[in-house]
Amino acid sequence: MSDDQERQAPVASPPAAAAEEAGYGKPPKSGRFRKGVSGNPLGRPKGSRNIKSLIREMLDTQIETSTNGGAPEKKSVCEAMITKLAEKALGGHYPSMSKLLGYAEKYEEEDEIVDRVSPYDFEKGDSGLTLEEECEAILSQRFTDGRLWMTSPELGVFTERYSGTDTYRRWMADAWETDDPCAEENAPAADEASDPV
Repeated sequence: MSDDQERQAPVASPPAAAAEEAGYGKPPKSGRFRKGVSGNPLGRPKGSRNIKSLIREMLDTQIETSTNGGAPEKKSVCEAMITKLAEKALGGHYPSMSKLLGYAEKYEEEDEIVDRVSPYDFEKGDSGLTLEEECEAILSQRFTDGRLWMTSPELGVFTERYSGTDTYRRWMADAWETDDPCAEENAPAADEASDPV
């Protein structure tokens, strides 16, 4: 062999890892999660339940309770707890009375809100009312104490359906009206500027 042939190094093919595309959103294969292996091996085990589901299950569990002079009856844990709370309240225990009345007020208010007219009631368009009348009916029942009592999905349907009505526009103007002293309409005119005398 000649000296020129010996001096030339053989050209090697690029390594397989370098030939792969690696970059944003495409990590190299050596850094990717392997199939069947968890990325968080110390995380929550499969099949375990969260605290909310455990409490719900416990409150729904049926137990036997004894009644005064009667046969035992089955109740849920939740029902038995409320019964016990009511018994203590009837016995004159003030904190139990307060708690029971608080629950009663809370759920009474929620029932009133649920029983009110909803935007879903008019979705089919067979109410016989105009859009203006439907919007007025909803606002008259759902807008109280300066607050619109609707869930987010209801509000989305309400806005989509009635945003073109005059009633909706008037309600929006009233709802967003401000008493901001910095607003242009409340600012004194230039000739009315008050100078301390």
